[in-house]
Amino acid sequence: MEPHNTCPCGSGKPFSVCCQPLINNQQQAHTPEQLMRSRYTAYVIGDLPYIRKTWHRDYCPADLSLEGLPEFIRLQVVSHHHSDNEGFVHFRAFYNAQGELTWMEEQSQFVKLGERWLYTVGTVK
Repeated sequence: MEPHNTCPCGSGKPFSVCCQPLINNQQQAHTPEQLMRSRYTAYVIGDLPYIRKTWHRDYCPADLSLEGLPEFIRLQVVSHHHSDNEGFVHFRAFYNAQGELTWMEEQSQFVKLGERWLYTVGTVK
C-alpha cells in the first residue's frame, strides 16, 4: 500500500499518518478502536506478523493464517468504548462474496497491558 493512499480503515486519512505508523512499529495504538482499525488494515494488506503481535498471546491461535480470507472492502465502526485497561469495539467488515456485498460483524474485546492495547477475543454477530 502506498503511504499517500487513503487508509483502508475508513478514517479518511492517508495511510502514512493513520495505520502505517502502528503497523511499522513507530507508534502504539492509544485506544482499542485505533488498534482494531490498524488490525483491519493489516488484514487488508496481508500483514500477518502485525496481526499476531497485536493479539494477546493467551488468545492468538497457533495456526493463524490469512489463507482463504475474503477481500475486504470497507470497515464500519458501529460503537466503541473503553476504560483504563479494557475496551470493546463493535464493527462490520464488508466484502464481496460471489458478487454479492456482505459483511461480518463482531464485538471485539481488548485489554491494556502496560502501555499496549491487545486484542483478546471477538464475538461474531
